[in-house]
Formats: sequence, C-alpha cells, structure tokens
Amino acid sequence: MVATARQRTLTDVLHTVTAGIAQCASVALTRIWLLMDDTDCPNCNAQKESNAGRGLHLAASAGLRQGGAGNYGTQGAFHRFALGERKIGRVAESGEPLLLSGLTGNEDSLIAAALVNKDGNRTRSRQPSAA
Repeated sequence: MVATARQRTLTDVLHTVTAGIAQCASVALTRIWLLMDDTDCPNCNAQKESNAGRGLHLAASAGLRQGGAGNYGTQGAFHRFALGERKIGRVAESGEPLLLSGLTGNEDSLIAAALVNKDGNRTRSRQPSAA
C-alpha cells in the first residue's frame, strides 16, 4: 500500500495496483480497464485509433508468465472493448460480477486460448460451501 500511496499519477497508481495483485498466489493476470471516451484515451490518441465513442480502455496490466513476472502492456488487441463486448464489456455494462471456474483453456470464449495454454493457466472448480 505504501508503494501505491507514493505514486503521483493515475497511471502509476494503477500500474502499482496491478503489479501488487499479480504477486499474489494463484493470480496469473490482473488488468484494469477505465470507461472513457476514446478521445480521452492517451493510447488511442497516440495510435490515432479513436472510434469517437465510449469504451473500456486498458489502463494497467500485469501478471506472472511462465518463467517469471511480466508486464503484459496496455496496447494491442485487448486495449479497447465496447460496452457489452466480450466478457469484460458485459460485466461493465451490467455491473454484475462474472465467475469463471473449471476453465481448461479450450473454451471458445477465450480470445487468447493459445496464450492460456502456453502459460499453463487453469481455474479451479469452485466447490459448493457447506451449509
């Protein structure tokens, strides 16, 4: 928490938060998207990729890759999602959490199944709690 409190910009705070979460046991990847107009996104403006709409923009990303920690970056195919698009867009649109358990890496809904399989990521099946 002290490292986060020392940061002076939103970008640095978000990177510190994702890096800290990525150090936790059983965490493969952590990401933070911000809902904003495309014209307000520094990455979209730098790449001249403004869709002139509102969307989720990847602001921070960190995780553990096979062989150690890694910064997954905030640009590329996962940078922007429209509300309602894919899992993250549906969560943002509905405000409802999404629990995925028992993933094997072969699901059609995974955008980067090859990366999931390469890094050997799996979810644990959630066991019902005893009443």
